[in-house]
Amino acid sequence: MTEQPFNPQLRAARFLPRTIITARTLPTLRVLTKLTRRARRPDAQVVSVDADVSVHVFRPASARPRTPALLWIHGGGMVLGDAAQDSRFCRRIADQAGVACPFT
Repeated sequence: MTEQPFNPQLRAARFLPRTIITARTLPTLRVLTKLTRRARRPDAQVVSVDADVSVHVFRPASARPRTPALLWIHGGGMVLGDAAQDSRFCRRIADQAGVACPFT
């Protein structure tokens, strides 16, 4: 077989730790995640969908009424983290790409 089953640039990933979150490390990681929450909440508009669901929306400074958008879906939270941990990233997308960036 001459075809590579994965991108050759990913070879370095084989040296990354295989398990970062374990039953032993999870409590500490949860505490550290909560401590960083204060520093990662830039100026998002928060829209409540229902009692348990909210959407945070970043808009570029030059937002028009029909600004294009990139929907960012946080892929975690069941074990560790929350959507707000991506807020700085979403703010940067909105500013640099000139799009609204709602995330949940």
